[in-house]
Amino acid sequence: AQEELDRAITMYEKAIALDPKYTATYNNLGNVFKAQEEMDRAIAMYEKAIELDPKYAAAYNNLGNVFSDQEKWDQAIAMYEKAIELDPEDNDAYHSVGWSYLLLGNMEQAHHYLLQTWDLSKQKHTHAPMNIGHVHLLKANRSAAIQWYRTSLSLWEDKEAFFKGMEEDYLDLKMEERGISKDAYEVILKELRGKVENEEVNQQNE
Repeated sequence: AQEELDRAITMYEKAIALDPKYTATYNNLGNVFKAQEEMDRAIAMYEKAIELDPKYAAAYNNLGNVFSDQEKWDQAIAMYEKAIELDPEDNDAYHSVGWSYLLLGNMEQAHHYLLQTWDLSKQKHTHAPMNIGHVHLLKANRSAAIQWYRTSLSLWEDKEAFFKGMEEDYLDLKMEERGISKDAYEVILKELRGKVENEEVNQQNE
């Protein structure tokens, strides 16, 4: 994998030498540096792309991802919102803003952006309903949370990936510190697993 990344860097650097003003090359090189966790170099490439084309939404989005990885939430949100301003149909940017606000504990803004994601995706975005569920759970609306979790679960072909995501989110969102006990969360996961098992039994009986 490292050899592939090194080859990609060489290729993009040659492309820049041939055409120093081609914006996408800097953005793509930034993605390679980010994959190597060379964040300063990634930021420099994204900023160069923006310098060449201030309306290049993808570079703002990718800068937001770097700041998100660094847990610089205010900077991340500012970059995602700029990406949305330039490309109002970018539902991934909406989702990233919603997730950032969820991590910050701003439930109103999280809910707003996650619903926007859900609507823009024509109700096909797998993570948006899961995260809307988290918003409701953290606002002590368990029944609404489960409804959204079920909606999300129905969209995941790999059901185990859904449950792995749910378990990771419990930790990432520090739910225990926010009043959701591990036991209470496990009860919800058990209830959702039961739904999957019932569906599998019904399919076998058809």
